[in-house]
Parts: sequence; structure tokens; C-alpha cells
Amino acid sequence: MQDTANDHGHGTLARSGHPRRFFQASFSFGEGLRAISSRRRAGGVDDDLSPCFYITPYDETSASAVHRLIAVTRALGDESRVRILEALRAGELCVCQIVAMLGLAPSTVSRHLALLRDAGLVEARKQGRWVYYRLVAAGSAPKLVRSALRLVHEALEGDVTARDDAARLGEILALDPEILCCEQRSETTAAGRRARGGRGTPRPENPGGKR
Repeated sequence: MQDTANDHGHGTLARSGHPRRFFQASFSFGEGLRAISSRRRAGGVDDDLSPCFYITPYDETSASAVHRLIAVTRALGDESRVRILEALRAGELCVCQIVAMLGLAPSTVSRHLALLRDAGLVEARKQGRWVYYRLVAAGSAPKLVRSALRLVHEALEGDVTARDDAARLGEILALDPEILCCEQRSETTAAGRRARGGRGTPRPENPGGKR
């Protein structure tokens, strides 16, 4: 039997066991059987026709929308990332300023920012040795992103943590970002040295050579 597509290209009726590349099932198996029965009554299907199901062309646009939705919901699934988004409403921030506000390790903050960037919620730019982040421009953001950012702002309106972050951020913005970043790098280097030194060196079992 030849595959037949409807006039609008929304689907194809295919025999079971004959998959087509770049296609995905869109109707249940039962719906396919009902379609066969209907066509048999109309005299358009042979009696030996095996069960069929409807499949539709793989829609890359829809798949991308699903992937974007998953990325955005994942990005919103962490308190620190939500706090970053709310803090960025005040304007562009350097990574070191975000680190200081959250009180987290720079590597942890970088991972949070990477997830937010991958979700299309924030944009980054590099200036010299510093990296600055800001919310994605509303004019270029898709509806999903605009809705997500609006949801965060509305949900955190009047929130105690958001108010504390804003107050802390005001103090941080009064500091020289270059000095702040240098201090954080020094602290990170010192922490790494302490971690390496904390492993200790195994002592010899008999340092004095006595039995």
C-alpha cells in the first residue's frame, strides 16, 4: 500500500512496522484503527490491510519550542538563579558583583549563569577581564522568555529575600568592581591552597628508625 497524505500535509497514513524518518506519532493506535474502519466502510481499504496509525512530519519548530520550555523551567528551578534574575532587573552586573551578592563560590555562580544564558534569559558581554550579565532585551526576547521574567518579578514582589538582595546589592555597587574581583580571586586562590594543604602528607610509619 502506498502512503497517503492529506491535502494539508498534516499527517500520513502508514502501515505499522514501516517507520518513516523525521516523522513522529501524533494520534493513538485506537484512532488509527477507527480511521481504517471508516475507510473500509467507504470501500477505500482492502480487507487484508494491517493496522495503521497516523504520523505527522517531525516539526523542528515545535521541538525547539519544547526544548526552550524545558531550558527555561530548569533555569527557574533554583533559588539562586531566580535571585540573579531579580537582581538583574536593576541593570547590568559583573560576575564578581553577583558572587558577592549570593555569597557563593565563583565556579558555582558561573554554572548558574551558564544555565540562565542557555535558557535565553540573560545576555553576557566581556569587557577586558570582566564579564557582565544583563536580562535579555525585551524587544528581542521570545514570548516564553518575557513571560518567565515577568513571572519571576511578580512572584518576588515584596519578598524578604529579594529586598535583602537589593539592599546588599546597593552596598556592592558602591565598591570598585575591579577591587572586588581581585579580592575574590585572591580568596579563591587561598581556598584552593588550603584545600590542597588539608589533604596532608602521609607520615612514615617509623620516622625514628626504631623498632
